[in-house]
Amino acid sequence: MDGRWFPFPVSDLLRITDELIWRFQQPHYDLDTLSAVALLQHYGIPTTMIDFTRSLETAFAFAAKEASRIARVAIMPRRVPPGLAHIIDMTAHTWAVRPVRQTAFGVLPNADLTDLKSEEARSCLNVKWYQFPVLPTDRDYFAKKYRNLVAMSGDPTAGFLRFLVTEYVEARGKLSPALTNWLVKRIPMAPHCYLVKAFERNEVVVNYRDKDVLRPFDEDTERKYSERYWSSDHPEWSSWDRMKDWKWPGVGEIVADPRTYHPEQ
Repeated sequence: MDGRWFPFPVSDLLRITDELIWRFQQPHYDLDTLSAVALLQHYGIPTTMIDFTRSLETAFAFAAKEASRIARVAIMPRRVPPGLAHIIDMTAHTWAVRPVRQTAFGVLPNADLTDLKSEEARSCLNVKWYQFPVLPTDRDYFAKKYRNLVAMSGDPTAGFLRFLVTEYVEARGKLSPALTNWLVKRIPMAPHCYLVKAFERNEVVVNYRDKDVLRPFDEDTERKYSERYWSSDHPEWSSWDRMKDWKWPGVGEIVADPRTYHPEQ
């Protein structure tokens, strides 16, 4: 990540990223490093991975979402010469629903080929760029497609990062206001929701569920609560206060982590 593009020390974000990647490799999530990076990439935390898809319509939806009247799409082969890049297939990701919806692939080029518009990248990776005009009718059509590709509905993974960043703050301390503001604009403000399956010794076995099984909530309200829990501008707010009287419900019941769900507010 290039620190020039962030309104805070990029090392602050890298500390969170490294801990989340480590967390996703532990038992329960049990992802490999690249799958963990892919999960972060698709839910709001940038990495060095470059997103591709095998669906031309999906590529158009992302290309056309910007305000420009000209959109550009890059096409490259799934096999590249050894040592130039890693191609990661995310179309059957274990946890992350978004890259599965997007039939996504990730490209991790070596350090000399990160600019896919460069002549060297075009030559070595056989990248070809195409541009096309975006008419208002095109933008309307692809806007609906884009919303479906990134929707929180039907996605039990959507609340993962919000929940884990909250736990990171509880363990490591509050974040700077600039980093907090940046994160709450990018990470889905979804509840972290579970179906309780069983109790085994001191552990609870759960299946994750998406927000649609809960009472409606206001996304802007959720964003404000996460901002208060994470930012050093709000030292009086602690997400842990939400857990003081909280208890696991019985088997078969659905519950949201109260630090990520404030429907009564």
